[in-house]
Amino acid sequence: MIDGAHGSKTPRALSRHSLYHVFSRGNQRQRVFKDDPDQRCFESLLSETAKGHSLTLYAYVLVPIHFHLLIEVFRPPLSKAMQPLLYCYTHYYNRRYRKTAICLRGGTGRSCAFGIAI
Repeated sequence: MIDGAHGSKTPRALSRHSLYHVFSRGNQRQRVFKDDPDQRCFESLLSETAKGHSLTLYAYVLVPIHFHLLIEVFRPPLSKAMQPLLYCYTHYYNRRYRKTAICLRGGTGRSCAFGIAI
């Protein structure tokens, strides 16, 4: 949903203790994981993100042009965790491959997998 003249996105309502399917793909369908070191870097950043932002990572899939995560959120908003993850990986990718563009397309998509009763 776009908000007014500035084109900023309206924050999505995220609830605590819910599982979310989070995904993002390469800008213009480019490969964002070209080899094992790329995947290891992303996995390391993902682990740091989960620890630093009170997330539980249940599953993930890294394929050459995109990724999928299954994450439980304990401290919304999820975007506060995903932004630094994508920024740090893009910085790594651009430095390694001497690029200047954004490697992941427009942030992340997400859908609520299901809520967890407490």
